[in-house]
Amino acid sequence: MSKDWSFIKRYAKADSLVPPPAPGEKRVVFMGNSITDAWINADPSFFLGKPYYDRGISGQTTGQMLVRFREDVINLKPAVVVILAGITTSPKTTALRDWRMYLATLFPWWNWRGQAI
Repeated sequence: MSKDWSFIKRYAKADSLVPPPAPGEKRVVFMGNSITDAWINADPSFFLGKPYYDRGISGQTTGQMLVRFREDVINLKPAVVVILAGITTSPKTTALRDWRMYLATLFPWWNWRGQAI
């Protein structure tokens, strides 16, 4: 079994290099699974020179995203978060009540920072 089940270390170095947002910066973090993971390679010019950060991980379930949400999203202090989740989180692996709990857990973190949802 993997010691890093949520792959929380995948972006650790990149996250440590992200400076605080500049005044007026509209930082965007993209969080998700394989589709999100591929965006930066599919169209690098979309990200180039912009405060956009791709934090997708192929095969990632919603539960795994929840575990790394603070490190890969909240700590980057984005103005906007785009979450693409649920594709890998199927009824075979996650009950609907768990899916709702994951989302309910993410939203208070965001509101706690004074951000609108």
